[in-house]
Amino acid sequence: MNNLFKINRSLRTLLLGATLLAASGSYTGALAQAPQREVLDKVIAIVDEGVVLQSELNARLEEINSQALQSGRQLPSEADLLAQVIEALVIESLQMQFADRMGVRF
Repeated sequence: MNNLFKINRSLRTLLLGATLLAASGSYTGALAQAPQREVLDKVIAIVDEGVVLQSELNARLEEINSQALQSGRQLPSEADLLAQVIEALVIESLQMQFADRMGVRF
């Protein structure tokens, strides 16, 4: 009887181990099939307590390109335009933060 108990105990341990192994395999398989995360926006500059987002930069570039196309104006090189627009967005962010600290409300 004592040997039978040891065999049953060993068998239960073996079955428990196999069950856990199978469960962990299906869990990692579920993780591998999980949907990928989608990037919604990116931070392109940290400005004191604020940020400038990629979406803000894109919107401003679209606006500038559209206005230049309508007016027939020639724009600076893409690199120069990008630097100028980022600088303008950083300055605007600083101005808005300063105004907020001074209690100016829009």
